[in-house]
Amino acid sequence: MITLEVFDGLQKELLQQFEAEQWPLADEEHYGRDVPAFRKEICTIVATEDGRIVGFAEIFIDTGVAHVENIIVHAEERGRRVGASLLAKAEETAKSRGVHKMKVETGAEWRARAFYEKHGYAVRAELRNYYGNRDFVLMDKEI
Repeated sequence: MITLEVFDGLQKELLQQFEAEQWPLADEEHYGRDVPAFRKEICTIVATEDGRIVGFAEIFIDTGVAHVENIIVHAEERGRRVGASLLAKAEETAKSRGVHKMKVETGAEWRARAFYEKHGYAVRAELRNYYGNRDFVLMDKEI
């Protein structure tokens, strides 16, 4: 009989051992013998002016794809291309780390959608009733 339980961290060593044994088998099944070099990292790009932060971008890189987690620009700095500069630097940073695709989820009706479209991102999926019960879109771009 199989028992299901939520691990609370005390059984971490047992889970790590299971993963170490089973992930390589799953990777070979999915990717063949040419398993990609899995590399996960978070990169944060910060825009400053006169010693104060005016915006930041954060990307999460996983196996050749970078997910744009956040781009936030100070309300008083919008319209000065800070967001565009942050996105360009995020793409440049991602590419230098072997990324071939950028992706982002944003509100279907948000201004951010037009921002990403302007910078070459295309809608790949509509995500109905998603975060906070609102409609979102999944967008991506080859870099």
